[in-house]
Amino acid sequence: MEQYIDKLHEIMEEAPGRSEESTLFAQFQPLFEENKGCLDIIRGSLNLPIKVVLMGEVKAGKSTLINSILGKRLSRTSVLEATSAIYHFYYSEEEECSVITKNGRFKLQDVDKLVEMLEEKSGEAAFIKECTNIEIGLNLPILKQFDLIDTPGLGTVTDSNEEITKRYIPWADIVIWVFNSNYIGQQNVRDYIFDIKGQGKEMIGVLNRIDEVCASQEEIMASAERDMPEISTYIPLSAYQELEAVERGEITPNNGVARLLNAIQEEIGEDIENKKKEVITQSLLALIEREIGYHDEMIQISNQVQKMIRDYEGSIHDIHKEISEEIQEKFVSWIKYGFLADEMREMNQKKISLEQLGQLETEYLCEEHINETIQERIQDLCQQLEASWEKRVKQLDDSCLEELRRFAENLHIEQEKLYNSTMLFNEEKHVEDIEQMETLKDNTVIKDSLWDSVKIGSALTGYIAFLGPAAASVSVVSAALSVFPVVLAGGLAVGYLRKVYDKHSSKREVEAYQGEISEKVKGIREILMGCELVTNNHFETLSGQVEEQLLNQFMNQSAMKTPIELEGLVKQLEEGLEPYKMLEKELAETLEKTQAIEEIIDYKDFNIDDLLG
Repeated sequence: MEQYIDKLHEIMEEAPGRSEESTLFAQFQPLFEENKGCLDIIRGSLNLPIKVVLMGEVKAGKSTLINSILGKRLSRTSVLEATSAIYHFYYSEEEECSVITKNGRFKLQDVDKLVEMLEEKSGEAAFIKECTNIEIGLNLPILKQFDLIDTPGLGTVTDSNEEITKRYIPWADIVIWVFNSNYIGQQNVRDYIFDIKGQGKEMIGVLNRIDEVCASQEEIMASAERDMPEISTYIPLSAYQELEAVERGEITPNNGVARLLNAIQEEIGEDIENKKKEVITQSLLALIEREIGYHDEMIQISNQVQKMIRDYEGSIHDIHKEISEEIQEKFVSWIKYGFLADEMREMNQKKISLEQLGQLETEYLCEEHINETIQERIQDLCQQLEASWEKRVKQLDDSCLEELRRFAENLHIEQEKLYNSTMLFNEEKHVEDIEQMETLKDNTVIKDSLWDSVKIGSALTGYIAFLGPAAASVSVVSAALSVFPVVLAGGLAVGYLRKVYDKHSSKREVEAYQGEISEKVKGIREILMGCELVTNNHFETLSGQVEEQLLNQFMNQSAMKTPIELEGLVKQLEEGLEPYKMLEKELAETLEKTQAIEEIIDYKDFNIDDLLG
């Protein structure tokens, strides 16, 4: 098996997804690292005995069940959370035990003294925090078949204990999930089991504490098989009653512990070495499928973001054209009809003296006032432009985020469909449509692991939070003065004003004077309509700067890659899947041969008393 591990390690090192540092794929890196750690564990477990690991929620009765199997009260039980360290039971001709802490290991010669010491220190928080493993060697024939492991409870109030158990899953060969029969089918339990199956582990379910439930064993079994079809074998029992029976020496082949040991023995078979090869192969296949799943998810996300960027570019360009044309139209209309309109109304009052009119002309038809008026209007229109961009881009940002959320949701739905289809196939339910069943059988993506550890849409969670809103960066008013040639426009207006002023300055009648001023303003408007202030549409220039700014920001936030670069990445990722698929095919053939050997072996019943010593 080592050559397969080496080959997978080489493929993983060269996989294109691992070298991708874009923010878009940041959340994949810890998943890839986790897979690498799992491969190291698989390598480290090659020459170890088969490990049968008990897992389950807090107070499900794991420790009591361990004691029932071993026939001794060795694993702590209490009304509180019993196990806070990994208990490892293995075969040894002479009893021996060790306590492993974060600071080292110390051995004890007497197992009873170890149990006594652990009980004494059960209330010492410092010791519990430092203690990581309890190793106990016992001269029990059953431990020649496999090592037995007790783990801290899942769904615990102590996060560190839960993490200890989760980190141990890759070391397990067979997982015994201990249920509290008072409540079966909880979602968090389903998630744990789904994750364990996704790592290629064989599972046996123990329906514990049946003595506390007002239902028959058949009803409890039916409920478990319906809610948790991932587990093919269930053993109902009461670990507490089993322990008392063991201590009274009343173990029989019909006892729950005896049936559990038979189920484990049947799972392992007669050839332990062959079984170890099988579980290693299954773990490697599950790891490959997770790797393929992550890369496939990266491909899907790349394609989706590539489409989103192109759509965003098109939408931003459309917004730019609409806003700039709208603002320019407002500006032109103002020059034609609104420029100096208030001033004209004031100067055309019926009751106004010639002297007052002259003062108003001097005040309003001067370069300073004309420039100031134009600047104020430009600033107002720039604020409108900015507000329009803010509103439209906010809508666009929200649309993009909603599109990503829908994309992530659809990926979850796809996974659920895959899960349901596989359960239909695995449970061998009656399907009226024979073609449907054949399709399921032929579907190559339906595998035991179901992509269990591929958290579909997981990378998008952080990505959606990271993305946008781009609208927050819109700022055009500060750049307006650098874009608009206001002084030039005022100079043209004043130059015309001086020409017509010299020509009509001798007229002193108010009505004639007002007409003269109206002609001057009309002339100024005509000059402004023809100057570059209007004809060049500087609002379009300014809006174009915003367009470029927003596109740059969106690119930086979305993937820091252009659609062309993303297209190239997709091609690399697709090519990078081929070595995985080739190795997967080779390992599947190896697994098939291994399982064929198991079928040839004639399984012999064993005596429960012999196994328990």
